[in-house]
Amino acid sequence: PGKTYAVAEENAEVAGYTLVSALLSGEGSGLTVNGMDFVLADTSTEIPVLTLTNTYAQNAVTLTIRKVSTGLEEGIAYPAPKVSIFAADSTAPVWTGTLTPNGSALPVKLLPGQYTVKEVIDEVKDHSFTSVLYVNGAASADNTFTLAANAVNTELRLENVYAAEFSTLTLTKTVTGESGDKTAFSFRITLTDEAGKALTQRFPYTGTLDGSSPISGVITSGSTVALRDGGSITVKLPLGVRYA
Repeated sequence: PGKTYAVAEENAEVAGYTLVSALLSGEGSGLTVNGMDFVLADTSTEIPVLTLTNTYAQNAVTLTIRKVSTGLEEGIAYPAPKVSIFAADSTAPVWTGTLTPNGSALPVKLLPGQYTVKEVIDEVKDHSFTSVLYVNGAASADNTFTLAANAVNTELRLENVYAAEFSTLTLTKTVTGESGDKTAFSFRITLTDEAGKALTQRFPYTGTLDGSSPISGVITSGSTVALRDGGSITVKLPLGVRYA
């Protein structure tokens, strides 16, 4: 009695957690607690009770998330989606960000647990898309993933694969009559959208020059294609395109 004593704790570490605070408290007459020290007075008439309370916080785990987009034709920009990550059974996101398609990965810190990834993305006219979440290269069927406390180098890759909703246009040249001209004829093709604006996209075509000699290439609005008698080309164009 009458002396000052200090309380020290060893081996308080817990894997995956950080010790935030250690609080010493006590009960009993003649007991004085100051921080991690205590003094028991000479006049103490009962056995004091000391309590050491440790408060821990779970460590966050760093992962990366990136966006990969494929399938759009040259000249069409990929939309940047707004992506949110939700903890299990939560309606409020724990992380929200905008991902640059085919850009650098973003670091995200999350506590260990189960999560769901959701995205809001603008539509691309005349195109549909599928969205798949890959967790360390493995596809997630329902866009969920589990983050372990000891997870290292976890990568989320959100892939959008676009597919154009096309109609098929076939251009055929036929020359009739015994004295018909068998030389090549040039056709200038104009492609515009519903507002009459010329398209800037490039569209591949296949066909034959004269019914037997195969040809292929790429056309855009204003391109010229040469065909002889019996020749034809076929090109897939987005729905709603006007051609002349």
